[in-house]
Amino acid sequence: MAETDVVAEWQSKYIKIDELQKKCKEIDDLDMKRKEHPQKNSEDYKKLVQEIKNVSKEFMLLTGRDVDIVEGFFDEQMAKIKKQSDEIATLTKRAIQIQLEKPKCKAIVEKMQHTLGKISMLQNYTTYNQQQLTKLSLLHDESSTEAYDSSKWLEDKLVQTKFDDNNLYLDMQKVIIQLYSELFQVSDKKALQLLMESQNSQKAEQVKQRVSVTGAYFAGVSTILIISLINLVAYCYEEAPAIKFKLSKIQEMAIRVHFIIVTIIIGLGIDIYIFHQRKLNFTFICQIPGELVQLVHRNVLKIGFIQLCIVTCSSILVIAGKITFKSPPPIMFGQFVVQVSKIMPPTYWLLFPTLSLPMFTLVNIIRFRGKRSIFTYSLIILFKMFTPWRQRVEFPHFYFCNLLNSAKDSFKEIIMIIGCNRVPDYITIVFVNIFNIIRGWQSYLRWRDSKKFYNQGWNMIKYIISIVSSMNSVEKIKENETAYWFFTGVKALECVYKLYWDVFEDWGLILGGSSGKKYRSTKEQWTYGFYVMRPTHLHLATIILIHLYDYTARVIWIVPYFEYLKVYTSTFWYKCLTTEIEIIRRILWMLMRMDNQQSTNAEDYSKTKFIPVVIDSYERSKANEEQQQKESTEVISGLEDLQQIFNNTTGKDKICKIIAKYRGIKLNNNVHNILDDFISQNKTVKTSNNLNVNFDNYSNQKDKQSVQRKAKMQEEVKQSMPLYTETSQLHSLDLGVASLNDLVLNSSAVDQEHQYKNYKKIIHNE
Repeated sequence: MAETDVVAEWQSKYIKIDELQKKCKEIDDLDMKRKEHPQKNSEDYKKLVQEIKNVSKEFMLLTGRDVDIVEGFFDEQMAKIKKQSDEIATLTKRAIQIQLEKPKCKAIVEKMQHTLGKISMLQNYTTYNQQQLTKLSLLHDESSTEAYDSSKWLEDKLVQTKFDDNNLYLDMQKVIIQLYSELFQVSDKKALQLLMESQNSQKAEQVKQRVSVTGAYFAGVSTILIISLINLVAYCYEEAPAIKFKLSKIQEMAIRVHFIIVTIIIGLGIDIYIFHQRKLNFTFICQIPGELVQLVHRNVLKIGFIQLCIVTCSSILVIAGKITFKSPPPIMFGQFVVQVSKIMPPTYWLLFPTLSLPMFTLVNIIRFRGKRSIFTYSLIILFKMFTPWRQRVEFPHFYFCNLLNSAKDSFKEIIMIIGCNRVPDYITIVFVNIFNIIRGWQSYLRWRDSKKFYNQGWNMIKYIISIVSSMNSVEKIKENETAYWFFTGVKALECVYKLYWDVFEDWGLILGGSSGKKYRSTKEQWTYGFYVMRPTHLHLATIILIHLYDYTARVIWIVPYFEYLKVYTSTFWYKCLTTEIEIIRRILWMLMRMDNQQSTNAEDYSKTKFIPVVIDSYERSKANEEQQQKESTEVISGLEDLQQIFNNTTGKDKICKIIAKYRGIKLNNNVHNILDDFISQNKTVKTSNNLNVNFDNYSNQKDKQSVQRKAKMQEEVKQSMPLYTETSQLHSLDLGVASLNDLVLNSSAVDQEHQYKNYKKIIHNE
């Protein structure tokens, strides 16, 4: 599987993405030949067009087959969940009647947790498959103008399914939550919170503990080092006339850039930790492969605190190396620090944090070579971010671009460091605005694709205003008073614009913006009244604090305009503080934006009606282990039942004869293989016979098929369907694993392939 949050125990039940991708590639290659063909009216050109249509039909049939497989598996799992829910309801009512003590209700609670987990897994399974089919259909439609409209065909097909209804999952969850609420006499909200607390497997718990201890150790060390750095800086400023303390511009910028990088790493780790705790499905939303997120927040925080220790130590040594102390500084190991700082020139100490992250990345690339990693994922997102014209703009492209946009001053300083502080400001202004340009372009492409000016058109204007307001930092403009105050006015407009956009559009608060429209008329889903008119996974106090901090951080740019404060605002430490404040603001913004995306699928970045509930990585691994043990037990049990009923080999031979008879094939080793596969797979996959496609409704061309040819095709397809007859002689055979009816008569995997070949043959010969 190439995407995120695949349920491991159901991996064989997912759609065949590779098959559909090959069809899209085949159409793309044929369309390239068609475009390069010199004669548009020749027979060869018409043959190419017909080939494209034929492959397009095959793609749509494969899509229909996959939808039916997903629907069949969905029905099967829903029946099991419904049965489990009924059992839980019976047990709960009985426990309430006899007033069973709470400790003795543990088995019922575990069954509730298991059922809720299955509902989440099923929701995740159907949403993932729907998203992949939608993406592949869009890719198919873009491959050639001669291809059929697969997106419309898929949309019509999904309307007929049950798994496309979010209310179905919510209703099933509400049943379990209400039963828990009745059993323990708590509110529904508290019941959900208690039920979602998962128990991690012992192995995962050990790994988590090891990573957590390492991260906590470096967090403590980094805290001590930061306190030492603050004490050293305070001491230097107090004794400034005597010790003549001053860092060079390049040293100041390098220290500031390193601290910003550390803040981003630690901030992302904290965000991911909150995503896990609040059940925000960031792996699905950001399309992160599921196997890459095991303990990811702990690893990110560990790396962040290790890097913070390195940056802080380097900064202390740089400052200590610039000063001639008359007495040891008032920090831990003060005299030793001074002696070490004199080993090499102060600037050289800044090479350690500069090289540490690249070296760590290189080691991990070598260590995990040939495997997917967060590093490769980041490179892919970065490439797509800088080339928005090459692919459709998706959530992670703009989400992480906004993070880099908040660090734009750091990019300017990196250019200044590389240019030895000699790069003119009219050049650095380009690097300051590079992410504003990319975000404006992304918004334009989203507006163009959706053909709706609200809200992406207005979002594009926001970034254009940001580009204009940034001109206020150019020295030549500062010298012209009229121009300076004009661009200051634009900056004020930008500030108000962004404050509105953060709260209403990005976070969906108060009126909710474009994402909250669906909830304005459903007051029962308003979490905190008119303030949060949508579902949310965050506490009210958290939302209010983030809201207030965002307002404060957005208006801090006006501080340098006060004359009496300029003595402070021109210092290195003030610039470092304001940059840190902006990065922290963006980290908090990312938390709120992810919450809104989870709750409303804002701006329809995910190709589904809703975002599925997250399945914790530990829950997935634990469920996978349990399922493997269960399947192993069932296979052994099934073989024992076969031996008891049919006396070992003789019984299997009887079954194989029946299979060969009703399938119309020769009795050979292939028949025995079919039976063995059936037993090992537990059951065969059933598909519906509703694969008759009226391709006329999805044609992009004017030459429609005649009614007679269409009727003939559909009649031949109907005749090719397998017969379901003469099942009575097998009804008495119950093998414990599955019904032999399904094995012998219904559409197994072998029958499906044979049936599909019949469809393809009929359609090609239409």
